[in-house]
Amino acid sequence: MKRSIAIGLAVALLASIPAAQAQQAQQADRRAALAERYVELSIVGLEKTVRDGIARQMEEHGSAMPEAHAQWFRVNAPTILLPHLQRMIEAMKRDYAERFTEQELAALVAFYEAPMGRAIARKQMDMGVEEGQRMAAFEAAFMNDLLTKYCGAFDCEAMAREAAGAAKPPKR
Repeated sequence: MKRSIAIGLAVALLASIPAAQAQQAQQADRRAALAERYVELSIVGLEKTVRDGIARQMEEHGSAMPEAHAQWFRVNAPTILLPHLQRMIEAMKRDYAERFTEQELAALVAFYEAPMGRAIARKQMDMGVEEGQRMAAFEAAFMNDLLTKYCGAFDCEAMAREAAGAAKPPKR
């Protein structure tokens, strides 16, 4: 009798595994769909923001290069950047689906579908571009300072000459 109960429990347990896996897959699918919707809502106007940001940067810094070069950047930089952004967006969707619960994602979607949420999303997008520019300037200043001090402690010119000599093909 005990043996048949144990066998029955084992069979029931094994039968429940595919059902549990199916339920987990459905939950993951719902989270993925909500994450995708949230990201779409939160990056409203991304392409226009990118193009405007590049144009603004070219206005600020483009005078340092010949006009033909600046024009090339205005035309080509957005086209080259957008596929990279698409990969980043896909990664964001996966990250949100993995880190947020279904209820949290539903709340985010509900908020960003509302008029106030849409207004906030637009402002966040504009601020994100500006913060990105500030971060790039910060990183450039930091790296310049760091390398200046590093090269003050070590002879970077000698290391560069040594590296260039190592890169030359051997003489015959």
